[in-house]
Amino acid sequence: MKVNVTDIFERLLEACNLRTLKELSLEFGYKTNWASNCRLKEIIPWDVCLKVAIDKKVRIDYLIFGIEEVEKTVEEKSVEFEKGLINGVFNATVYELITPQKGVEITQIADIIHSQIKDLYMTDDLQKKFMHEKLVKEIESHKEKKV
Repeated sequence: MKVNVTDIFERLLEACNLRTLKELSLEFGYKTNWASNCRLKEIIPWDVCLKVAIDKKVRIDYLIFGIEEVEKTVEEKSVEFEKGLINGVFNATVYELITPQKGVEITQIADIIHSQIKDLYMTDDLQKKFMHEKLVKEIESHKEKKV
């Protein structure tokens, strides 16, 4: 990954809400031409980047590389989704939108929903259609059993 020093200074200016390299230099106690010289010589101002990252709560990888957001792994997304799903099922039981059968835990309900959704996203389009139809049939059969 190539580092572009000019871009680093642009991101520093933005993060500090400054307009010129002169302002940036003075903001951090340097002579007025410090930032211009660093940019010209392609010197990364590590100390300033670290200070800005801490003080302005800006990620260092954004300042250095311009990476806007760190991409989560599929597993991290899946765990995050499952936690949200468990909270959603819990809230649905609190508001009596759903009532689990005796001995059925909220996490079991969430696990079933999560596995069905995960299966839908891990398969090709034809399998997704089949699995969706299968899921709808399962839900309908459970409704019939309740009545």
